[in-house]
Amino acid sequence: MSDSSSRRKRKAQIRRRQIWFTIVVVFLLAFLVWYLVGYLPARNSSQESAIEESSTAQLEESFVPNSLAEETSSAVEESVGGGESSALAESVPEESSPEESSQSESSLPEESSGAEESSPEKEVDEILGMEYVTVDPDATDWNLLLVNKTHRLAENLEMETKQIFSEEVDARIYDSLVQMLEDGERDSDRQFLVCSGYRSVDFQQTLFDNKIAEIQAEHPEYTYEEAYIEASTIVAIPGASEHNTGLTVDICAMDFQMLIEEYEETDEAKWLKENCYKYGFILRYPKGKEDITQIIYEPWHFRYVGVEAATEIMTQGITLEEYLGEVD
Repeated sequence: MSDSSSRRKRKAQIRRRQIWFTIVVVFLLAFLVWYLVGYLPARNSSQESAIEESSTAQLEESFVPNSLAEETSSAVEESVGGGESSALAESVPEESSPEESSQSESSLPEESSGAEESSPEKEVDEILGMEYVTVDPDATDWNLLLVNKTHRLAENLEMETKQIFSEEVDARIYDSLVQMLEDGERDSDRQFLVCSGYRSVDFQQTLFDNKIAEIQAEHPEYTYEEAYIEASTIVAIPGASEHNTGLTVDICAMDFQMLIEEYEETDEAKWLKENCYKYGFILRYPKGKEDITQIIYEPWHFRYVGVEAATEIMTQGITLEEYLGEVD
């Protein structure tokens, strides 16, 4: 009897569990159906209506009725045009000559055109504590483009390039550069090497960052700002490097390929300094002009400016900044 009663109890427990399990499953299925059929579509439609109301409100705010625009336009015309013409009518005698009338009318466009002229907006290099402008390459003769710490390029220039040795230069200076190097080597032991030409702004950034890291390694006591300032006298700031123009080359000697001041003692450096202007090039960063160029003396750095400008710059012993009147 005890065995049969225990079996009944177990069966009763199993049934109760099955009933509760069935109830839970039915409840979950009912909740899932309600969520998919009732709640979710209602939520999506409310979100869509909210978006539509928001976009409608924005359109209403930005919309100006034609009648209001016309009223505003006419009010401006009355306050500017009408007031000006009535004042002129009162101040000008009725018997004024046509010549006087035409002179007064012609003066108005001159005033407005003068107001339209604007200089480039200046920005500030916080570390160097100096203002600079972003250069517009189309605003001047291509060969006289000034790029330095106070005149910077915002991005890479578009240009056609040609390769000389392993470097690229602006195609417009290629023939003059090749002619200069060929003439310099003719009937002599001189052998030139173009060791640097066009650089992108991004590559210039890499060089500049590397120079800052090198200075900080040599002088652990330097702050980043101090290293930045010193690096800017050795490697041009990205966008402020003439190498970004494609008009500049660093020229070494085959047997002296170090970019150090002692390069000036080589026959190659001496010949280039004496003859570069004949081909439209200048020694861009001469000795004794560091306060103007803000760059150390570089006897290897030559920039194309055209024969006329190069002749004047080299014979007078001035810089490109001085030639262009861009000296603070």
